[in-house]
Amino acid sequence: MEYDTKQINGGFRNYMRIKVLIDVRMPLKQRKRIMVSSSKQVYVKFKYEKLKLFCFLCGCLGHSDNFCPIRIREGGTSWR
Repeated sequence: MEYDTKQINGGFRNYMRIKVLIDVRMPLKQRKRIMVSSSKQVYVKFKYEKLKLFCFLCGCLGHSDNFCPIRIREGGTSWR
């Protein structure tokens, strides 16, 4: 994991830009629970930048909504 050092200036921010490796065969996560201390947990929401061929139906990379295996398997039914 890498993070943008220009975003860190000694203060607390509501966001942090990070760069991570992801398994493109798995759906992208929208949020994750992180333990801040032994008794405190927070939920972190993710926003993704510069995604190519992202499917909003199943959350996976590599195909668009029109070519989603879920849509094709269901006979072209719209999920919206």
